[in-house]
Amino acid sequence: MRLLTACIAAFAIYSSVIADESSTAPTYQLRYRFKTGQFVHLEVESSTSMTIVAKEFKQTTAETRTSKKHFRVVSVASDGSAVLEPTIDHVAISIQNDDDKPIKFDSATDDTPPQAFRSVQESIGKPLVRLRFKSTGAATEVLPVSGTDRKVSTDPAQHAFLTVLPEKSIAVGESWNDDFTVPVSVRLTENRSAKKDVAIRRRYTLKQIQDDIATIEFRIYPMDLIREPELQAQLLQRSLTGELKFDIKNGMQIELKSSGSGQVRGAIGPDSSLATSAKNHERVIQPEKPAAGPELPTAAVSVLEK
Repeated sequence: MRLLTACIAAFAIYSSVIADESSTAPTYQLRYRFKTGQFVHLEVESSTSMTIVAKEFKQTTAETRTSKKHFRVVSVASDGSAVLEPTIDHVAISIQNDDDKPIKFDSATDDTPPQAFRSVQESIGKPLVRLRFKSTGAATEVLPVSGTDRKVSTDPAQHAFLTVLPEKSIAVGESWNDDFTVPVSVRLTENRSAKKDVAIRRRYTLKQIQDDIATIEFRIYPMDLIREPELQAQLLQRSLTGELKFDIKNGMQIELKSSGSGQVRGAIGPDSSLATSAKNHERVIQPEKPAAGPELPTAAVSVLEK
């Protein structure tokens, strides 16, 4: 009887171990898979709103922006890291204060933009920087672009545009972090201020995998408790939540949505408040085909094909 009891107990333990092993959730390695010479085209739509109230003064500024951009894969190393060259192809912006006439700029139709948009126009169609990325999407190096004489920051974090993926394989429901810093202005006296770096965290969670598409939710927030209203106001539009889609098979992010809103009291004085909201939608698109030109004679087509 004792031997039978021991055998039953041992079998129960063994069955429990087998059950635990069989119920282990599958893990996925999320990696970008770039190809030399590849072009990835993106469309971005964003809108922001800011309302400032100070005693009897109140103003709401709204901005909408649509842009098309792409990045070119310059080279890919054996470890999967790649050098990417981002370029802005088109921008359309509208800024409006309260009910005033909006200020607009469309890089496709406006040859002489308003002064506020001059720098935007100068960047259209001109790659300003190349970046080396790991296959996880972490930017590691800023590289010069031939023929570019504009001075750009050598800090990769200032130019990074890829979502950073986890170093290890991950199961549905697990999370990872991407931490970085942003500069804010701290007022020392009435006429003096200093820069201070604030630690920011992007926290990602793998929500589901369906048809080789990973759905990832994220939240962006300051890592430390910020009590000063002046600093809170500067970080307000950086506190976002969102969701992105990642194509595991092709190794490419295909869509990202984010939004956020908030209010800070005392942002610009004891009787003031600042409220903001922001939305952003980025997605991969097919490049537009150039307009068809005049039909060439058959002989000319034959020469071109040769």
